[in-house]
Amino acid sequence: MRSTFHGLETMKRAIYAQQYGIYTTGHNIANANTEGYTRQRVNMGTMTPLDPIGVNRSAMAGQLGTGVIVRDVVRLREAFLDSQFRHEHQRVGDWEVRLDTLEKLEAIVNEPSENGLGAALDEFWTAWDELAANPGEHTTRTLVIQKMQALVEAFNAKGRQLSDLKRDLEENLDIKFNEANELLKHIRDLNEQINKVEASGDNANDLRDRRDLAVDQLSRLLDIRVEVSGEKGNETYKIVLANGESDPSDQEFDGVLLDGTNNPYSLDDSLKDFIDGGEINGIFVSLDTVTRYQNELNALVNTLVQGKVEVTLPAGTVLASDIIAEDGTILYQKDTVLDEPLTITVNGLNGLHQLGWDGQEPPQPGGLLFETADDSEAFTAENIRVSSELLKDESLLAPSNKVIVHEDGSYTALPESNGIALIIAKFKDEGQFEFDDGNGNATVAKGTIGGYYSAYAANLGVETDSAGKQLSNNMSVLNHVEMRRASVSAVSLDEEMANLIMFQHAYNAAARNITAIDEMLDRIINGMGHVGR
Repeated sequence: MRSTFHGLETMKRAIYAQQYGIYTTGHNIANANTEGYTRQRVNMGTMTPLDPIGVNRSAMAGQLGTGVIVRDVVRLREAFLDSQFRHEHQRVGDWEVRLDTLEKLEAIVNEPSENGLGAALDEFWTAWDELAANPGEHTTRTLVIQKMQALVEAFNAKGRQLSDLKRDLEENLDIKFNEANELLKHIRDLNEQINKVEASGDNANDLRDRRDLAVDQLSRLLDIRVEVSGEKGNETYKIVLANGESDPSDQEFDGVLLDGTNNPYSLDDSLKDFIDGGEINGIFVSLDTVTRYQNELNALVNTLVQGKVEVTLPAGTVLASDIIAEDGTILYQKDTVLDEPLTITVNGLNGLHQLGWDGQEPPQPGGLLFETADDSEAFTAENIRVSSELLKDESLLAPSNKVIVHEDGSYTALPESNGIALIIAKFKDEGQFEFDDGNGNATVAKGTIGGYYSAYAANLGVETDSAGKQLSNNMSVLNHVEMRRASVSAVSLDEEMANLIMFQHAYNAAARNITAIDEMLDRIINGMGHVGR
């Protein structure tokens, strides 16, 4: 049987429920600009009506409602959109790092440019051409050495810049590893807090927002997916590397990365094979990219100095050193005068220069044009330098291919001889060098030095353009998904103001209802039983 005060109790619940709505709306408005916040909604339901079915049920029409109850406060969020967002987020993070690295590489290569390596190569070949035209002049010899030095400095600068870029990427990788582990630890702590709150039946909405934000931030660093299992209050929430299906036990995160024995260890480059997206993958790929361009530049330097190249010595050439076959057999001895042109393979500029005669009196066989700063056998962009002996004495430059050989074994210079200088000058357009892979392994290309470098710069441009387009496409998809997610989860101030007015009117109506019931009760209590008053 219903109570006389039934109406008051019903309206009291109504006031409480509308207050929940007003407070939740205020919470939404207050956090309209809070990063990661998800708008919340009060779910209301009807109370159990009077009277329930039973033998002692009162005789009255139908069931009488007992008002409203707030069942829970929930977040408006779609897990599918979260998954889509994180998938696209890791792609954007990956390609942003790749594009940034390629743009830095373009700035280092800086081609075409008046001050680039290509210009230094052109000036180097031109200097040899001028020396071929005036082999006996001091000024042309000095010019060649100056251009050699300029070329070496250009190589050294590029080599140092590439090494610095690689070092910066490695340092950034450590930073990103630390960020990832900090986020994972934060997620682990939030997991514990959420389970404690929800064990009592509440919804830890704000804590879940913080966890989702941390996962969103982590998805920019790594290609991850979320696995959730268990009941509310005892939920298992795991972050798993998306490329770790082959051995998931080694790839699961529960705040920190777990190894196969369930022991935590730091995220490091041992996981490279399991990372397939995010900024960390972008850094791994960028490190490989920088190393590749570094190796290709080193291959250019090493090939220029001592790579195999076919040359034709003109008739009348006096050999300044023995011509030796690959098996060690001497094909032509020193001082041999060629009766006809001879085509041979020499080891780059250093090998060709040693077949020439210098400008000393009497003339001597040419020495090395270039040497390494660290005495290593392989030349790189960082260790190449002009021969220290040549820098001291420009007469050691050997542009000549002819001398007069006397019976006593002495030599007399022929100042007008320019055969070696002419061959070097023609290398610009005709020298077919054999390029290795940058690690001293098998030949991967054959062509001119200039052609190789032009392809080097052009390939970089193509890669950069492709990365830019890829990033643009991924950004478009990410923005679309983010807009869809915002339409579900973001706070709309217009909508919240409408809700506020709705709850306010309902609250006022409930309060007015209480006033009406109070007047009714007052009539019963104070106005009945006094006839005639």
